[in-house]
Amino acid sequence: MHLLLALLFVSAGQGELDSFHLQIEPAYLNTLYQNPHEDLQFPAWVETPAGACSCLAGFRGGSSLFFPKKSWKLELADTSLMDCSHLLLDAQYRDRTFMRNALGLLMSREMGLPAPLTEHVEFYVNGDYYGVYVQVERIDRFFYRRNGLEDGPLFKSTDHLGRMVWQPCDTSGTSGFEAERGWDEELPLLRHLID
Repeated sequence: MHLLLALLFVSAGQGELDSFHLQIEPAYLNTLYQNPHEDLQFPAWVETPAGACSCLAGFRGGSSLFFPKKSWKLELADTSLMDCSHLLLDAQYRDRTFMRNALGLLMSREMGLPAPLTEHVEFYVNGDYYGVYVQVERIDRFFYRRNGLEDGPLFKSTDHLGRMVWQPCDTSGTSGFEAERGWDEELPLLRHLID
């Protein structure tokens, strides 16, 4: 099994890890850690293998904000830097292998499905090593363009009910989903997909 996983990652082109370096005022960083559930973002500077630019930096996630290692979102001021609007860095605190999500998305892409790109990266904040993170492509207009898709309805899974699993009879059947775009007119299609 381990050999199969290793072969999948080698075939996906994962080798030496890229490094992302974030510079943020220490007072802003302290405020983030003192208020992790506030959805705060502060001005910062990020250096990537593709170059550097200013950004807004903050934590991301829901229940994962209770863990010591936080996931990050960096909203880039220069979207041409990496052909994306955000860098989403998932801490993967509950998955010590750092592979489950990345492997699932890789397998989806290998089956021809439009799934976010992932990459394991090293993350530094103000020169301190924060560890290995999984950079996950944000599903937005850049994702649609890369996959040759037209803009359409977009739903976000917000909890375990949004994983298309069995739902108790007292739920709507679309519980666990949050509308990003196209909810009212596309709700019957989502319900049909879940069924």
